[in-house]
Amino acid sequence: MAPDKHGKPSEIINMKRETYTTRLIKSKLRNTRLGRMYRTRLRVKTGKLFPLTKTIDDLFPEVPYVKLNNAPEPLPKIGIHKDPTEYNGYGILASYYLRYKRFLDFNGIPHKVLNLHREDWLEQCKDVDIVITAFTSEPSRLSELMAKVGILEQFHHKVCYPSSRDLWSYEDKVRTYYLVKGYGFHHARTFITHDQAEAVDYATKATYPLVSKIKTGSCSRGVELVHNQNQAMKIIRQNFGSGRKALWTYSFEKDYVYFQEFIQDATYDLRIFIVGDVIAGYRRRMKGKDFRASGVGLLDRALFPEEAMQTAIKLKEKWDTTILAVDFVDTNNSREHKIIETSISFGLDYPEYLEKDGKRVFYQITDEGIILREGCFWVQDFIVIELIRRWYKRERGLTSESAVRLGWELQKRH
Repeated sequence: MAPDKHGKPSEIINMKRETYTTRLIKSKLRNTRLGRMYRTRLRVKTGKLFPLTKTIDDLFPEVPYVKLNNAPEPLPKIGIHKDPTEYNGYGILASYYLRYKRFLDFNGIPHKVLNLHREDWLEQCKDVDIVITAFTSEPSRLSELMAKVGILEQFHHKVCYPSSRDLWSYEDKVRTYYLVKGYGFHHARTFITHDQAEAVDYATKATYPLVSKIKTGSCSRGVELVHNQNQAMKIIRQNFGSGRKALWTYSFEKDYVYFQEFIQDATYDLRIFIVGDVIAGYRRRMKGKDFRASGVGLLDRALFPEEAMQTAIKLKEKWDTTILAVDFVDTNNSREHKIIETSISFGLDYPEYLEKDGKRVFYQITDEGIILREGCFWVQDFIVIELIRRWYKRERGLTSESAVRLGWELQKRH
């Protein structure tokens, strides 16, 4: 293997050039007819797109309808910002609008479609009580959403999802850590600083390995294992220098470091999420020698430990967010479930459930405690129920949570 003038093997240089060339070609083809055809075929193959002749119910016939039993009168009118539902002649599986509309139509709840990107966005919202928009991690869209939701809540008294409170902590692991710590919950040992000198001092005294994270991203993006001080110092120099690339090419993470203890005897990553009075989620197993569980797709639908569920319930009560996912890590030695991250939005493209004795089940929070129910559900159904509950509570000036609990039942499709 002959080296080049910089002392690097020529095959490695050529490989890098090929990689760059491939990326360049892909970027040039992205918005061409050929590029769209390629992406369409890939998304159809992976199930992200489906024929327009089918509906969500055709794709997931096992998911029952959720019927409201004691809905308030009059019912609120709901406006939904319609995310794209079609791509190149196919339906988009990830379109949340399709699931919201399914629930609203079944329960006879008045609703209308909104386009909040337009200049007349405020006029569109005048005759609705609840506004549902789509979460986005793209910085430019997130900034727009935060501005408009703030106006809708503060000056026009709309119930919004996501709310300003939700958006403050969305896509920001630093802020969610501060909240969890502020509420007094036990979190995996974490060190966050915006002071470079303090970061350098920490790196010289830390016990390795550590986990380094950036505040944005999901599926383990920006998460890496730091084996020694030299590696930590490199991250510090980069973060307080040019910055580290985030999910979006025009956005950089800089002027802070986020280090977390590496739990070496972790057996799995447990995600528990709560919306309204239902609980579901999954375990994520590590793949091979990779310490990261998020994004690898090795899911386990086994039932949850009672202790972890109670922690998640208490945290959501204090946080007062519409939906909350709490990520725990389990350890072999202590069997203690430590909080490692939290999120108020995540991928909700598939029915949610756990498994017991080969059957699909989920948890429900009742006055008598947590019970296990048979079935599965769309999270969007219970997001709407929670928003109606919040609207009803505000309109009636009620303070008791039990006074505004809405009844529901699962109804199988005929």
